[in-house]
Amino acid sequence: MTAGPEVGPGVCHVLREDPDLAEAVPAPRREEVANACTVREIRLPAGPWPVHDAAGGDGIGLLIVQGMLIRRAGIDGRFGAELVGRGDLIRPWQGESGSLTLPLLTTWMATEPTRLAVLDQRFAVLLGRYPALAGEVLGRAIRRARHLAVNMAIVHQARVDVRLQMMFWHLASRFGRVRGDGVFVPLRLTHSVLAELVAARRPTVTSALSALARAGQIRALEDGWLLPGDPAGVGRRREPVVFAVHHERRDSEADLVAAVVMRPFGAAVHLRAGTVNLKLVRWMVLGSVPAAFAGAYLLHLMGHAKSAQHNIEVALGAALLVGAAAMALRYGLDRRGGNGRNAIVHDLIPRPLPTVAIGVLGGIIVGMTSVGSGSLMIVLLLFLYPTIGAKQLVGTDLTQAVPLTLAAALGALAFGQVEFAVTGSLIIGSVPAVLVGSLLSSTVPDRYIRPAIAFVIFASGLKYVGVATTTLGWILCVVLLAGATVWLLRARPWSLERDRPSVTSLTPSVTSRPADVLTENAKPPTTPPDTP
Repeated sequence: MTAGPEVGPGVCHVLREDPDLAEAVPAPRREEVANACTVREIRLPAGPWPVHDAAGGDGIGLLIVQGMLIRRAGIDGRFGAELVGRGDLIRPWQGESGSLTLPLLTTWMATEPTRLAVLDQRFAVLLGRYPALAGEVLGRAIRRARHLAVNMAIVHQARVDVRLQMMFWHLASRFGRVRGDGVFVPLRLTHSVLAELVAARRPTVTSALSALARAGQIRALEDGWLLPGDPAGVGRRREPVVFAVHHERRDSEADLVAAVVMRPFGAAVHLRAGTVNLKLVRWMVLGSVPAAFAGAYLLHLMGHAKSAQHNIEVALGAALLVGAAAMALRYGLDRRGGNGRNAIVHDLIPRPLPTVAIGVLGGIIVGMTSVGSGSLMIVLLLFLYPTIGAKQLVGTDLTQAVPLTLAAALGALAFGQVEFAVTGSLIIGSVPAVLVGSLLSSTVPDRYIRPAIAFVIFASGLKYVGVATTTLGWILCVVLLAGATVWLLRARPWSLERDRPSVTSLTPSVTSRPADVLTENAKPPTTPPDTP
């Protein structure tokens, strides 16, 4: 279909805006009818829409040619919602008079700038000339009724997480776009609107969305929602999704506050053992503390955007995986070449600018995500100071983390919310663990600590890139088994036991001693002569 004549503002070529309608017109006359079929257009800004703007009750209705509307119908303070978008037919001037005994309240809201084509009496005359076109318009009304029936079936599901999954996949079939990482649903739906769509309370919907996000079933983006998986099996899962009682951000902020209490215990152990380079700590704190406040404030300005946090965590996870691989490679090369990292901690000469940069990077990450900076900073310190020992590496990082977590926790208290009940539980469980871990890391030889650090960093990287918990557990088990196998093949402890000389062969027997020794030992002891 070629381009039609230009039209002024407030006028719409219906069949050009909606090509599916034009398909109902016979091809020889399609171009002529499309040029002639112009109707009045209503433009709505985003926000509430007073229905008196839709005056024209003598026509067929309004056809949505662009945008999205939410229709809310409520009785006694409880509302249900319906989403209508491009191609849907509505009659907002037709009052909700189906039940005269119930006080029904109906409101309309545009989620984005929306354009409506007014299908008036002139368009009705055109439908009389083309019955197939009339059938297509009638099909739009039937399609909307079918969508409402699907919504009713969804809200009868027992679990709210299943309702949300089904609702999102239903919306994806209507408005979604397939991408490489899943199906993108370009709808900016608040938790309150989703609660009305699935007939649930908003706090319950928030908890269910958090659980689905952790399970990798759904991801909130700035301009919509992403469904990474596929709809197969939705609603047939037998294992329940464990709902979090608190929002993810509150949990991480509680973890920050708990870290302020528990990390000084570990730092004290390393300070007493002399495994802390205070010069490095000072340079790192110089960059990390201001950056932690800046990260918390930046997150506050972004409104705790989950997509930004997710992107940062994925990038952090990728960096940790690369760092863990590099640490493992470096460890293998050091063992093969006989090189060690045995520099005395106080003899290390700090490099101020790179050390401050490490602190700034870690501070921003902690301020925005509350996670992961320690692992990344250990990797960066290891490559910036290649001769530092593992005990000194852990002690220095743990000590600099004390003021860093304090700054990030103050930022969380100032710009966020902290669940102190969760914080107390974390402190009770973590302080003894930190003490035990610090005692071990300050006394165990480096050849055992460095593989443990690489293993923990590897596990953290997998978790941050989004590997599911069960899959993560299997991967770590395989890595542990592979590491143990490699160690057994290289160390061969069974051959050491076989080649070790016996104790009896190393102890000379009495009969094998020299004769002069036996003779000398056999002589009786001489006594000095009596003194007169």
